Amino acid sequence: MNKREWQILEILLNQTNLITRETIAEMINVSVSSIRNDLTSIQDYVKGYGCEIDNVRGVGIKLGGSKESIEKLRKDLIAKVDITFERYLQITYVLITNRHNTVTIESLCDQFYLSRTAVLSELKKIQPWLAKRNISIEYLKGKGKIQLKGSERDLRDCLSTLIKIQTNILDQNGFLSSYQTIQENIIELLKINPKPIKDGLIELLQSLKMDYSNNALNTLIMHITISIVRLGQGKDINDDFDIQIDYEDIYHRVSLFCNNLNQTYDVIFTDSEKKLIYSYLIYSNDLVKQESLFSSHNYKELASQIITLVEEIRSISISNEEIVNSLVLHLIPLCNRLNNGIVLRNPLLEQIKEEYPDSFGIAWMTNSIFKKQFEKTLSEDEVGYLAIHIESMLEQADRLIETVIVCSQGIGISQLLAQKIKNRFKKLHVVDVISENDLCKFEASDLDLFITTFSINTKKNSIIVSPLLLEDDVNRINSFIDNFSTKSPKLFDEIKLETILKCDYTNQEILFEEVEKKLKSKHYIEEGFKEDLKHRESKCSTSIGAYTAIPHANPQFVKKSVICVVTLQKPMNWGSEEVDVFFFLAITKSDFSSINIKLRNLYKLLYSETFHKQLLDAEKQDQVLKLVDI
Repeated sequence: MNKREWQILEILLNQTNLITRETIAEMINVSVSSIRNDLTSIQDYVKGYGCEIDNVRGVGIKLGGSKESIEKLRKDLIAKVDITFERYLQITYVLITNRHNTVTIESLCDQFYLSRTAVLSELKKIQPWLAKRNISIEYLKGKGKIQLKGSERDLRDCLSTLIKIQTNILDQNGFLSSYQTIQENIIELLKINPKPIKDGLIELLQSLKMDYSNNALNTLIMHITISIVRLGQGKDINDDFDIQIDYEDIYHRVSLFCNNLNQTYDVIFTDSEKKLIYSYLIYSNDLVKQESLFSSHNYKELASQIITLVEEIRSISISNEEIVNSLVLHLIPLCNRLNNGIVLRNPLLEQIKEEYPDSFGIAWMTNSIFKKQFEKTLSEDEVGYLAIHIESMLEQADRLIETVIVCSQGIGISQLLAQKIKNRFKKLHVVDVISENDLCKFEASDLDLFITTFSINTKKNSIIVSPLLLEDDVNRINSFIDNFSTKSPKLFDEIKLETILKCDYTNQEILFEEVEKKLKSKHYIEEGFKEDLKHRESKCSTSIGAYTAIPHANPQFVKKSVICVVTLQKPMNWGSEEVDVFFFLAITKSDFSSINIKLRNLYKLLYSETFHKQLLDAEKQDQVLKLVDI
């Protein structure tokens, strides 16, 4: 195993509860997709000790095995590698929270029972982790002291990260850290009782009639606690931090709240600190819905770019005004959080990635849009929230099951039954409500389903239900909906599959040339396919994380639909990611509507570590076909 894999294994050995992949990624400063890939190697290694990595879907992972097996693994790990990650986290924490702002090398030696050489070695390890957070270690010559240099905002974000690493650990039942757990960590780490902060916040939010989730409340508690710690060190947020106060009443109430905290914690909240708390309230809630903000900040234009991206990737049309407006409202606080460096935790992140991997992948691609507009990219938490909105767009565009209701109980009962079915089953499109005499009109149509209150003679799918639509009826209709897509042909019965496996390509240009050459030789594509791939990639990277990308071109350059799977021997840089598996989509306009659901099912495989490894191991096209044909 490599050094990072040893590091991950040490983290797992030190945890008795479930821990998320995001937490591990944050701890060692790599992407979650890297963690997923590393866990495959670690799983193989620990099996030799009779251990395994237990995975609770959507919740977290932990190391499983007998006490004896785990202890033997621990001893062997200590013998093989000297990993001191937890220690350098602790050293970083000491450097940030020290009341005198500077720390002597000798004091670190005493506190951590290390030699001077060992402390200097640890500080060297810390530097890359801090550098990515715009923080550096400054050595004060002739004084034997060190201090951290960086903006107050970056230092606070770093301290917040350290606390999150502690509080993101899950309990044995798989529940996210509660307020009690966060309170315990704050008391232990920061030596502050956060209860007055919590009580005052709840009173403030209730007075403003703001409906906050527990996650948002805990985030605010942690932010304000960190402010109190830094104010106690004489460190105010930068004087140049300024925002426009659009809601005077909210700011006034925030000021009163801060004045109460001044007395409780013996600190002074400056105007800058009050404005920062005000910004957290405004930018973490959907309170800001005024039409003036829609136009003045170009949120509609940003939403339009995201929608266009979704439409191009999936060859669909998104016209539902409610979905579009919902996206705009989400972008207002999102953009302000991005601009102000505010982190909003997403407790459902793992479940979103498991349930909506295709939407998460598309949301990840929007980072190119945010990078160009804000020179920043979204965190995985924000990508997860955005994925929910994209999922709404995709569901709206999914092919619905064309349904006719046949009822013999009269117009009133027929319409009541139809309304119940429309309300309960969003994947059914009720074309008409008819009597038995009109059945012949639909026998030759593209109708998918008859829902009827009596037995009828038809070659099409039919379900008999009670006019009252009982629970048993609902279950049978749901079962039909679940099985509907699986009755249609498999994905590669409808389109072709091509592969280029185990390549040694090192850059995008060579890769595109080879794919174009292969597809053009078999008359799948028109001239201009490669140029369109490059143009789209320059606008927005098609990487979806998990070492996977989905390049695609405009259907106008496609003669026959094909998906070309390319695997590399070594990952290549792709935007800001590394990628070693590519799914090149060349789909005609006419084929998109029929295979969109199948593509969604394919995307669900792409975040599976096992699936990814099997693709990389495949040496023949038949092996790939068995993996991807759904």
